[in-house]
Amino acid sequence: MPVFIGIAGPSGAGKTTVCHELKERASEFEHVRLDNYLRNPKFFPLKNGFVNWEAVQNIRFHTLLRHLRALAKGKSVRMKVSEKIAGARRTVVLRPRRFIVVEGFMTMKRKALRDFFDLKIFMDIPPELIIARRKKRYGQGYFEEYDREVVIPEFLRNGTQQKEHCDYVLDGSKSSEEVLNNLQTVLRAELM
Repeated sequence: MPVFIGIAGPSGAGKTTVCHELKERASEFEHVRLDNYLRNPKFFPLKNGFVNWEAVQNIRFHTLLRHLRALAKGKSVRMKVSEKIAGARRTVVLRPRRFIVVEGFMTMKRKALRDFFDLKIFMDIPPELIIARRKKRYGQGYFEEYDREVVIPEFLRNGTQQKEHCDYVLDGSKSSEEVLNNLQTVLRAELM
């Protein structure tokens, strides 16, 4: 049976980066992105005049849990996902591996999902670093007002309390290499 690891934290904390690196460095890791379980954006609520991509109700938690149960039984999962920015669709195949790492901004929000994890980690960064990193990620398409009006308030309201459900809180403001080293230290201590 695989070991399930949940990683939560705000946008820009480096969750996807370190999970991608884990998977690249060792074939025993599978990386599951919460972003792949977003509902159709045309049904997202509005907040302060913006389409709210950060709302908890946008996530198809029931589908994610169904997929994790399949992985736990040794079955692969195929799914179509839309790219957040471009809107293009692609197929993602999740394979059962020794370690299944699930990461996303609201990964610890639902008890049923939290209970699935053998190890729970929160990657924390301050709000101003959320803005700086998202500005770098989105480049010319970046719109700071959205982060100040939606991303940060939503995470402060719905995301920060996820820390209390986690076994470890990592400082995501460090370099991705330092965060990855800290994460690997936790994994070795807890799981290997």
